[in-house]
Amino acid sequence: MNVNIDSNRCQQGACPVYPGKRYLDWELVDLAGKTVEEIRPIRDEIERRARALLMELEVPVS
Repeated sequence: MNVNIDSNRCQQGACPVYPGKRYLDWELVDLAGKTVEEIRPIRDEIERRARALLMELEVPVS
């Protein structure tokens, strides 16, 4: 199996769109000015979403 995943941090649709590609738009809180304690739950949510995506794509997750 060959899986190619690209991650971008774009603002208001500023990222290029390529025909035939699947795009997921994850609304995330801006980390600017946040403390480590405030960032940890956001990091954990990103990890949860990434693991769910990998499972959906049937990519082994350790």
